Amino acid sequence: MTRRGIVLALVFFNYFLYLFSFILTLSLNDLLTLKFALWLSSILLSLLILITFDFSLRPVMKILTLGRAQFVLNGSLFLFLLVLINLFVAKENKEWDMTSQRLNSLSEMTLNLLQSFPGPAALQLIAPRGQWKDALPLIQLYLKEVDWDLELIDPDETPQRVAGMALTRYPSLVISYQDKTVIASEMNEEEITQKLLQVQRLQDITLCYNANHSTLNFSSESADGAVLLMKALQAEGYQLAELSYDSHQSCDVFLMLGFRGDLVEQEFQYLKNQLQADNPFLILKDANFANLSLPWVNKFLDLLQIQYSDGVVVNQLASLSGVDASVTVIEKFTDEFEQMMPVRDRLVLPITQGLQVNDHQVMLVQSLAFPASWLETDLAGLQKGQAKYQEGKDLPGPIALMVAAQNDQSRWIAMGTTQAFNNQYLGYPGNYALALNAIHWLSEQDFLISLDRPAVKVEKIFMSEEQARMIGLTSLFLTPALMLFAGLCAFFRLRKG
Repeated sequence: MTRRGIVLALVFFNYFLYLFSFILTLSLNDLLTLKFALWLSSILLSLLILITFDFSLRPVMKILTLGRAQFVLNGSLFLFLLVLINLFVAKENKEWDMTSQRLNSLSEMTLNLLQSFPGPAALQLIAPRGQWKDALPLIQLYLKEVDWDLELIDPDETPQRVAGMALTRYPSLVISYQDKTVIASEMNEEEITQKLLQVQRLQDITLCYNANHSTLNFSSESADGAVLLMKALQAEGYQLAELSYDSHQSCDVFLMLGFRGDLVEQEFQYLKNQLQADNPFLILKDANFANLSLPWVNKFLDLLQIQYSDGVVVNQLASLSGVDASVTVIEKFTDEFEQMMPVRDRLVLPITQGLQVNDHQVMLVQSLAFPASWLETDLAGLQKGQAKYQEGKDLPGPIALMVAAQNDQSRWIAMGTTQAFNNQYLGYPGNYALALNAIHWLSEQDFLISLDRPAVKVEKIFMSEEQARMIGLTSLFLTPALMLFAGLCAFFRLRKG
C-alpha cells in the first residue's frame, strides 16, 4: 500500500465516520457518540497532517506495506475472526446502552421496584395493531426483568374488550395486580413505573393537610404555590384530602404545612387525639416575621417536644457570593439521614428556622459549622439584607434544620421551612426527592425510599434561528470539508513527489 493509498483511505474513512456519527447522534438524541467520533476523527486528521508535511512515517509504512499474498492471507484471517466474533455475540444476545442519559434502558429506580415487586402482574397493551411496534420495545425492557404476562389488544378488532375501560388515548398499558387495576396512558418509563408503584399498594394512603392554616396552597401555580408537590404526591399514588378536624375523617398521614394563623381549641384537641393514636405527622413551620401569637400551635408542638429557635439560619458563604444569605445549601448529610431517607443531590432550604434536638429525637439535616452559618435573631435586619453575627445574641452553627422521631407505633418529621417545597424550590432534585422520601418514611413505605430518583441534568442551550442554522451548516458541511481538503492536499502533494 502506497502513501497515496493511505491518504485516500484515511480521507474517505474519516469523512464517512464523521457523517455516520452525526446522523447516529441525531437519532439517539445523545452526544456520547459524537464525542467518540470527534476523538477518533482528530487522530485520523493528525495522520493526514503528518503525511502532508512529510514527517517520517517509516514505522507506519513498514507495517502497512505488505505483499499481495500476505495481504490476502491477513484479510481472510481478519474476516474469519470477524465471523467468529459475530456468531459469539449473536448467541449472547446482550445489549449495551451507550447513551449518557441511559435512554434505551431502565433506571435503577425501576429495576429495584421490579425486583421488590410482591407478585406477578398482568399487562395489557391496548392500541391499534400498527402502533404495537412503537410501544413494545419499552414494555419488553420491563419483561426482561420479570416473568409477567402481556396481552396485545387491538380495540378496532375487539371493541367489546375495551368498552368499559375509560381509555383516553392509544397506546395505553393496563396493569393489573390482585384486585387493583391502573392505566398508564403515556408510553414512557416515568408513567409506567409510577403506575406500578400505585398498583402494588394493598390500600390507598390518604394524606390530610391543614388547608385553612397552611402557607402552601396546593391549587396555586405561582412560585409560592405547591401545585407541583400535589402532582408529585398524586403521581406516587397518594390520596390528598383537606383536614376537616372531624373524627370521622380517615387520614393515614397528617401534613401541617405551615401556620398562617393559630389553631382553635377544637382543632388542637383533634390533633392531640391523633397524636395519642400514634398517627404520623409532617410539621413545617416558617419563621414568624409578623410576630404572630400562636399559643395553640405552640401547645401542639409541646406535645411532640418540638422546639423551634427564634431566628433564621444564615449561610455566610451564600452572602459572600452575592446570594441571599437566608438560603441554606446542604451538600453533606448526617449518617442518620443517609440511612432513613437518602437523596443524591444537594438541598436548597430558603428562610429556615433552627430546631432544638433532645435525646428522643434524631437530627437529620444541619447547617455548616460557624463561621459558615449561624442562627440570625435580627429578623428585621435580615429582611433588609443585613446579616451579621452578634456574639451572645446569635447562635453559632451547626444548627439543626430537620429532626425526626420514631417509636414502635408512630413517626414524625419537623422542619423550619415550607418554602423548600413550593413551586420555586421543588424543581431542585434534592428538594423533590426529600419531599417524597419524607412522605414514604412517614407512611411506612420504606421500600420506596431506596428508589432514589436519579437527577437528570438538563442543560438548555438558547440560540437564535440564525445561530442554529450556522451550527447545522458547520457540522454537516464545514468540518467534513476541512477533513476532505486536508486529505486532498496530502494526496496531490505526495503525487507530485
